Amino acid sequence: MNIHSIDTLYEGKRVEERDGQWICPVCSKVYKQKKSAENHLRKQNCHSVVDVFGDTEYEQKAFMFFKNLQANKGKGYRPTIKSFRKSRLYKGVVMYVVSCIANDVDQGLMYSFLNEIVGFSHDNAILSNGQDMKWVKAYRSFVHNHPEISDSKEYYEQYGDVLIEEPDFLIQSIEKAKISAGWIEKKPKLLRAVEDLPIGYRMRLMDILKEAEESGW
Repeated sequence: MNIHSIDTLYEGKRVEERDGQWICPVCSKVYKQKKSAENHLRKQNCHSVVDVFGDTEYEQKAFMFFKNLQANKGKGYRPTIKSFRKSRLYKGVVMYVVSCIANDVDQGLMYSFLNEIVGFSHDNAILSNGQDMKWVKAYRSFVHNHPEISDSKEYYEQYGDVLIEEPDFLIQSIEKAKISAGWIEKKPKLLRAVEDLPIGYRMRLMDILKEAEESGW
C-alpha cells in the first residue's frame, strides 16, 4: 500500500509572502521573517498525518475501523471521511491501523485485548499503546495462552497445506500468533509438522512458548 512520500510533499515548495508575512506552503504556519519561514520549511517536519496518508488504502482501512469503533459505542454517530479527518482520534486511529498492518495483528482483537483484558479505558490510550511492541508481544502471548479467542481455525482452513509443507511459514505464523500454540494439538497433521520442525525452528518455538508462559497473560 502506497503513501505520499515526505520528499514529494515538500518538492518544489517555497514560502509564500502574504500581507508582509511569510507562510509555509505545507502547514500554513506564519512567520514575520522570510529566513525563519525558509528554515522551518527546510526541516521537512511540519506535515500532518493527513498529508501522508490521505486518500490512501491505509486511510480507508483506518476509516472503516473508526466507523466500527463509533458504531460499537451505540451513539448513532455516522462519520464521513471529512468528519473523520477532523476527529481528535484521526491521527491515533490511522497510526494504530498502520501499526497493526505492519505487525500483522488483528485490529479488533488487539483493541479488545487492550480494553477488556489490560484495562485501558480511553480510546487514545488504547490506540497509542496498540502501537507499542510491548503490547503487541503481550497480545500474542495472550492468544497463545487462550486459543479459544484466536482465529486459528479460520487461518488453518485458509493456509493449512502451506503450514504443513513450509516450516518457515509455520513458525512465522506461530510467532505472529496467527496460529495459537495451544490450538495446534487439535490438528494431528499440524502437530506432526511442528514436531518435525528442524532444530532451529524448534528452538524458536520454545522461545515463543516460554515467553507466553512467563508473560502472565
